[in-house]
Amino acid sequence: MFRFLLSSASIFALISTMILPQAIAARLCEDRMPVTLLALYRASESIYVGRYEKTEDGEPTEDTAEYTVVPIKKHFSISSALKGESRKLLTLEDSEYRYKNQDVVAEGESEHSEEGAESEVLQPGDSVLLFLKKNEDSGLQEPADFTDGIKKMTPAKLAAYEARIRELKGIFAAEKPKYSEIVAWMIRSAEDPLTRWEGTFELLQSFQNMDWQDEQAKQAKAKPAGTASGESGESGESGEYEPEVPKEFDTGDPNYAKNVTEGQKLALTNILLNSERAKKPENQEAEAAAETGDRELIELVKRWGDSRVASHLVGQLKQGSTDAQLNSELMVSIASILQDNELNAFSDEYSNVQWESEEAEIPGNDQATETESAEKPRPPEQNAEVGNPDNSEAEGDVADDSKEQLTKKTYGELRAELLAKFLDRAEKVIEIEQNKANAKARARSK
Repeated sequence: MFRFLLSSASIFALISTMILPQAIAARLCEDRMPVTLLALYRASESIYVGRYEKTEDGEPTEDTAEYTVVPIKKHFSISSALKGESRKLLTLEDSEYRYKNQDVVAEGESEHSEEGAESEVLQPGDSVLLFLKKNEDSGLQEPADFTDGIKKMTPAKLAAYEARIRELKGIFAAEKPKYSEIVAWMIRSAEDPLTRWEGTFELLQSFQNMDWQDEQAKQAKAKPAGTASGESGESGESGEYEPEVPKEFDTGDPNYAKNVTEGQKLALTNILLNSERAKKPENQEAEAAAETGDRELIELVKRWGDSRVASHLVGQLKQGSTDAQLNSELMVSIASILQDNELNAFSDEYSNVQWESEEAEIPGNDQATETESAEKPRPPEQNAEVGNPDNSEAEGDVADDSKEQLTKKTYGELRAELLAKFLDRAEKVIEIEQNKANAKARARSK
């Protein structure tokens, strides 16, 4: 699936440059990081809790053979202001590109929508959170982010997000916000499954940037005197791209990771240990899945996790899932925590075939099986002396049996085998590690 999506994205980029206005195509094809609640809060001049009422169409401003540009007005009623001035009503203006060789663009999918973005279609009466800023040219209010600036809310999700936003308001009311307070906010966000991604994504990006900075510092020390690296965001002397260091309080700011305490690491560990793999709704195939933010939580905790964490992840892996990507991620995390060569080998082999179709046959597998069958000893009753008139018949039987041995293993079967071997090895390693930990605990208690 992932390979297909990559191909689709490439094709879309090519088509966009041919049939869409250049500015719109650039926005659609731009690679962008997901926007977190913290980033939205800082980018917004106003944040409202409201209800979507309706969308009104204006007269088309452009009509070509491929599409029509229609001005629209989205109307909202406002119940409360979490940031900015209070108001009762709000109208947001935008334009939609409606393509003549396709269905009309659904509401919520405007000229600012991105290919692949999961735009939530609004229905009259839906509860929403609106993150708004003023357009520099027109002075009119617009979403602070074209994809995430309008969030459709359920009652439970709205309550969780309101609480997190009010906390941010208190933190940023200070003249100089404290990193420690924002990190504590991220931990609270991670505790609630409804806002977990908001905290875990921010922390994971920060740890990854801190790792990058540490690696750059090591490389700089190892370089001969007088050798300088390239500027941030540009290619250095080695020709490698160096990502731009995030600004203060931006997503990925390494100072968040540097302010995480040991107690907070333990809190994140306990959040993971107390979490369960989510189940799909009853009307869908019963299969274990990952909650939004759980993948990031695992990536975080595996940095300092022990055999207890590995045991928990093994338990999730044993629940079973046809999501090979999720299984692969769990295997990589378990192997990383336990630092075992065999587990790494099984994990690598599984990752290499995770995108292959379940029913697809492994190339060359039948040839290997045929060789194995040919070397198999002939049953005693089929052995015949040279010159025996029944010898030809016996040989024919052997040939038939050899053909019956020919099987073609599928990638699904290979993944199942690798998963079984991985689980068996992981449980043995965990038992060894836990016995070591228990022995140390007994020694300390004496």
